[in-house]
Amino acid sequence: MNAKFQSLLSTLERLYDEDPFMAYGLRSTRHPSESKPGAKLRNSFVWEDGEKTNRQLNGVSTIGIPAHDINERGLVKAIQRLGRSAAKLFGVPLGTVYIDYGGDDVILVQGDSSEGGEDMHEYIIRHGQTVWSAKNGSILKEGKTMTWNPSFRDWYAAKQQALNENTEPEGDTDNPEGKEEGKDDKEDE
Repeated sequence: MNAKFQSLLSTLERLYDEDPFMAYGLRSTRHPSESKPGAKLRNSFVWEDGEKTNRQLNGVSTIGIPAHDINERGLVKAIQRLGRSAAKLFGVPLGTVYIDYGGDDVILVQGDSSEGGEDMHEYIIRHGQTVWSAKNGSILKEGKTMTWNPSFRDWYAAKQQALNENTEPEGDTDNPEGKEEGKDDKEDE
């Protein structure tokens, strides 16, 4: 395993430590726009019999990295499942997978949730963004993570905090404008 592998593993473990509720997966890409750390990823398309259709999936297609596999061994398995060129890129054993997803770059995708896809070990990650790229490095060097799309847990916590802050409002809630009783609204005009 080489320096690229160590960089990917370090980024993955740090992101997982920051928010273990996010979904993670690896993706081979031919699109330079997907390779930039922080890039928002568009939904992938459904393929039938080797042909791309016009129907979109509910997220971006990746080789998933389950939470229990966010470690060196789990990352090696995900890289092997991505294919022979990815295994060579990261200096890991080729394994027994003979498929190769190809692509010019390998990216680590982070999103707020995932569901299984049709391919073995495929995760369809919703609201995905590139957080690491073999060509361009990690989003962490800029200190950014998922600022554009908070996880449901973060959104819910913020909503609850806002509701809690409004449970004991300051001032007179029966007379919010502070008008004297009996005064007509027309006097303010």
